[in-house]
Amino acid sequence: MAYTVDFTDGTKSAISVANSAVNTTTNIGLVGQGYKNYGEVVAEDLLHILENFASGSAPSKPVEGQLWYDSANNQLKYFDDTVSNSGNWKAIASMTVQSAAPTTVGESDGHFWLDSDTGVLYLYYNGSWIAVSDVAGDTRVVARTRYDTDDVTHRTLETIVAGEIVSIASNDITSWIPQTSGVNTEYLENGSTLLNTEFPDITSGVNLNTTTGYFFSGTATTALYADLAERYEADQDYDYGTVVKIGGAKEITQTDKEYCPDVFGVVSDKPAFAMNSGAGSQKTHPYVALSGRVPVQVVGKVSKGERLVSSSIPGHAMSAGDIAGVDWQYVIGRALEDKINEASGIIEVVVGTK
Repeated sequence: MAYTVDFTDGTKSAISVANSAVNTTTNIGLVGQGYKNYGEVVAEDLLHILENFASGSAPSKPVEGQLWYDSANNQLKYFDDTVSNSGNWKAIASMTVQSAAPTTVGESDGHFWLDSDTGVLYLYYNGSWIAVSDVAGDTRVVARTRYDTDDVTHRTLETIVAGEIVSIASNDITSWIPQTSGVNTEYLENGSTLLNTEFPDITSGVNLNTTTGYFFSGTATTALYADLAERYEADQDYDYGTVVKIGGAKEITQTDKEYCPDVFGVVSDKPAFAMNSGAGSQKTHPYVALSGRVPVQVVGKVSKGERLVSSSIPGHAMSAGDIAGVDWQYVIGRALEDKINEASGIIEVVVGTK
């Protein structure tokens, strides 16, 4: 009497095995009742399963999940019989975890080795092991989450050469100061130097290490922004556009009277040419625009082209009005746009132009 053999997946049709016969629907023979010499068939079935059908050619009658050792490529593969894959043989990834590189004869392309001492992942290709994840090496590029002084997280891409961070790329719109305590503030994973020592103020774009003599080497033919500025130590944190003078408890302070003869410049947010960049952060040592186009805090009405001087409102400029008798040393710059109300506002000004 014939019997049926069911798949694990009950949705597949069972295989019917007739009496005194061997069913060859799959790559192993299914022996029917009363078949003579069944021992040879059963023994060969067990051997084929043991060797995972080792051959240079794929089994001709595979079933879903079947293993095949591809001896031509030294790879163990499984059969994926899904509709979307239309019956593909897919390699099973191999991974060796040890401190020394595997030296097995016949190592195959695509094999992985994880160095248990360093954490570096290698890929075997064309006769050698190639590092694909230099996690613990001293020269690499790594993505990190950093924290600022307000405990806000920032994503960075950091370039490390010989154990030292050379550059940090950030896409934050506003600049931020690395945290001095807490999570992920060290210079390197195993270091003790705080990040803000080498990077006191991180701005949008590529920031270079300020303490080890790294500089941009190349030819700059254009600038995105429009002013020349330099860092100066301020007696407090000033917003961009603040009109400042030399004086106060530090190097600079905001102006606080009309026609101040000591007016010096305007706090810049995004200078085109930033001098003395390693002096500090934007909070402690803001960039002061000395020349060029920059937003300025202004009070009162202003006409385009008018000269601006300091006002009695701290850190604000105003129209110089009738320039007769106005000394050039009072002039901050010239307005590039009109301002039609008396309230405080920000307009574009060319500073340094009398």
